Amino acid sequence: YFKNVLKKISRRARERKLERIKHKYRKILLQIARSKNPATLNSNAKRVYKLVKSDFKKAARRIRVQIGQKDRFRKGLERSGKYKDQIEQIFSDAKLPLELVVLPHVESSFQINAYSSAGAAGLWQFTRGTGRLFMKVGYDVDERRDPILSTIAAAKLLKSNYKVLQSWPLSITAYNHGTQGMRRAKNKYGENIVDIINRYRSRTFGFASKNFYAEFLAALHVDQNKEKY
Repeated sequence: YFKNVLKKISRRARERKLERIKHKYRKILLQIARSKNPATLNSNAKRVYKLVKSDFKKAARRIRVQIGQKDRFRKGLERSGKYKDQIEQIFSDAKLPLELVVLPHVESSFQINAYSSAGAAGLWQFTRGTGRLFMKVGYDVDERRDPILSTIAAAKLLKSNYKVLQSWPLSITAYNHGTQGMRRAKNKYGENIVDIINRYRSRTFGFASKNFYAEFLAALHVDQNKEKY
């Protein structure tokens, strides 16, 4: 991957700059794909050639930009200190792996008032439908915003996922994609999460679901090595 430092600019200006960067590398990758002799490439194209190595046309279609998460993650770590001991105790009592307590880094950055465009709310980002399976969710009372009650609900959901799927990579992915969707994927392609990501096709199994387990692993790694980062 390549790093590009963006100064403090407006959102629109940032998006325009990122599009220019994506266009630049898409053009380079297609140039490499057409080239019959890598030795004739310019220095910038040679650098990309050495990094990507193969499948240049496919790479040109899959360019993605990601805004740095360091500041956001640091704030999430600060917020997590308020709840982490209680969350760990709830998960320990439920006999769940304590590594799972980092999931709110992925879901909400440990913001109890987080609310997504899909209507998911709270620390654990329960939608109304899923939330009602474990909590009171209404206009007067919405327990999704309670950090303790929603953690108890998250523990129940994760435990239920594992009972059905018998695999933590699949159970964690099911937290985003849904238990039944992952059960269909497992029945078709087995329990290897990499095989499922590469082969399973579903209208709702998109970028977020495919990358959810990887995001969890990244959050776990940073949480366990915070002094390094």
